[in-house]
Amino acid sequence: MYGNGQLGEQLEAVYRFIDEFNAFLAPFMSCKKGCSHCCHIDVQITTLEAELIQVQQGIPVHQAPQFTHGHRDPCPFLVPGGSCSIYESRPVICRMHQVVGDPENCQQGRNQLTYVDASKGHFGNDIFANLIRWLGHIVQSNPGCRVADIRDFFPVKKHLR
Repeated sequence: MYGNGQLGEQLEAVYRFIDEFNAFLAPFMSCKKGCSHCCHIDVQITTLEAELIQVQQGIPVHQAPQFTHGHRDPCPFLVPGGSCSIYESRPVICRMHQVVGDPENCQQGRNQLTYVDASKGHFGNDIFANLIRWLGHIVQSNPGCRVADIRDFFPVKKHLR
């Protein structure tokens, strides 16, 4: 799927747009390098995003047979110190997830104010919501594309250095 080029190029353009938009939001957000509370929740990505990670990072995609959810274990790309080993290739949902409230409220059992919370259908603004709709359209329009947790596509941490 990624190999057809056009979808991959569109996804990379979406990533660049979100990153530029996030530069505007950054002064209002609590998320900082090393904070990794959100890396212990479900990270739903598309096959296209998994394939982009494979192409850019050289990490083979596992074709998981089913969709899983309710994860509390860390993302397979979280490294000691709270950094993301695939930061430049991170999926849309990771790029959009932004915390507005006190970072201490990210801890399990506490309520946090987030700018984007995909699990609740909140996307912060119409632009982000439309980008998610675009991804949904890609999944619907391409029989080989699906959504699964990042741990379903990349279950083994052998790729971490």
